[in-house]
This record gives sequence, C-alpha cells and structure tokens, in this order.
Amino acid sequence: MRNRSLPASPNWYSARCSDVSSSGLLGAGAKNVIYLIEVSAASCRVTGELVGHRELVSGFSFCQHPEQSHICVSSSTDGSIRFWDSNKKTSIRDNAVHQNPVSAVHWSPADKNLVVSGDEKGVVVCHWFHTGDTASFFPEPRTIFCLTCSPHSWKSVGVGYKDGMIVLIDISRKGEVTQRLRGHDNEIHSLAWSPVIGEDALYTRAEEHEATNGVSTGEELGCYLASGSKDQTVRIWSTAKGKGVMTLKLPFLKRRGSGVDPGVKERIWLNVHWPKGRATQLISSCFRFRVFF
Repeated sequence: MRNRSLPASPNWYSARCSDVSSSGLLGAGAKNVIYLIEVSAASCRVTGELVGHRELVSGFSFCQHPEQSHICVSSSTDGSIRFWDSNKKTSIRDNAVHQNPVSAVHWSPADKNLVVSGDEKGVVVCHWFHTGDTASFFPEPRTIFCLTCSPHSWKSVGVGYKDGMIVLIDISRKGEVTQRLRGHDNEIHSLAWSPVIGEDALYTRAEEHEATNGVSTGEELGCYLASGSKDQTVRIWSTAKGKGVMTLKLPFLKRRGSGVDPGVKERIWLNVHWPKGRATQLISSCFRFRVFF
C-alpha cells in the first residue's frame, strides 16, 4: 500500500475546500490558489494551478455531470465566485455578486448549470452557469458556515450557520425557508444529504416500518440530512418532518503513547460524508485526524 499526502494548507478549516471530479482529478484550495492533483494507485502529482483570487479560497466544487466534469467553481473571502476550466487551467467567468466574504459554494448534483453560494452576512446567491444569470436571497440574518444542494431536487438547499441553526430553503420560491432544524448549539461545519430519497432506510424495528407501510403518510416523501457541528455531535434529520431522528456523539480517543493535556482544548472540525449507494452508512471526521464510521 502506497501512502499519498498533501502539504499543509491554511484552508483546511472549511466545509468544502476540496473536491474530486468524476474523472478522478482532485482540486484543493491552498491560500488564494487551487491546486489540481492527479491521484491514482500509481502516482500523485500536481498537474496545474488555478490562479485568480486575491484572497483566501473558501470553497471549491466540480460539476459532477459528465459533459461538464472539467468545469469547476471556487469561492473566496475576496467576495468573488470564479468558474474555471480545469483542462485549460483558465478562468471562464468571475462573478462579484456578493458584497461580503463568501464562506461556502456548491455545484448542484441535480442541475448541471446551478451553483449556489453563501456569504458571512447570510446572503445566498444562485448562479446559472449557462446564462450567467444570478438571483440573491436572504433567508436568515445569520453567518453562513456551509451549504449543500440536494442530489434529488435542484430546488432544495441546506444551509448551516455559525450559531448552530440549519435551514432548508426552496430556491424556486425565492429562497423561502421550508424547514428550520434546531438542535446543535455551535457552528455547523458540514451537511450531507442521504443518497437515497425517502425516509425508510434508518428504521430498525419492523413495527415502525410497517406503521407507515414504508412511505410517509400525509407528508412529502422527504430525505434524510446529516449534519456535523463544533458541538461534537453528528445529527440526522427528517426533512419531511423537520426534526432530528438520531444524534451521534464522537467517541473519546486517547492519544497513544502520551497523555492529553487538559489545559489544551483541541480544535475539532466535524465533516460528514454520506457515500453513494450506502444509505445506512455515514462517515465523519474525528479527533486527531481520525475518521469515524
């Protein structure tokens, strides 16, 4: 087994500052540059750089649709959103709609032309790649920490805030808030939609499943959403009911070979990932760079 590593970067504490294209190309933010890295079992080499942002890169996302898999987007604390061609290593377009530092960006898995970004003042902007049009919304007067577009519907976007609030918005209705998910009491570091639409997968007791015959009664079908927070918990939410269905606490892992200084508070960044095709498996980061399944 060959080990592959990336050099240290000041952009690690970000919800989505790296992404992998469908062809296997990794893009990772480092200061105000995005490095393109070809990673395989045989090699790991930097193939190019995307240069153009004046300040720190705060987010990066590839288009996951086959015909546009070489197109990507980045956000920066300089307030700009940039579209890039990763094959040519050139900038396609620079959008300066935000008036404040941008904290999150995501290319919708459900629409090849839709990119959604959010800034520190709470403004959410939709960018339409094929036309260059934009639309701005202000769902909550809070600091946005992360956001993620639904893989099942282009209309639904989950937004996580610094104070622990999570909202679901419908961008087809001018950013109307459809659900407010309350439970975390600190920064929302990451959000991940279940890869499977519907809310049956997490039922563990037969009588619970049979009570609804496997479908929601009188409600929308919905989809589970996972969240990771600075409060050291991972929560799973029902988007149909607007409430939490499960809370997972991070395990305490004592460092091998040395004691833990109680006077030193370790910074935790709790990212979550819901793998495709694995509706009952969730992956998250943990203390001291460990991964928690």
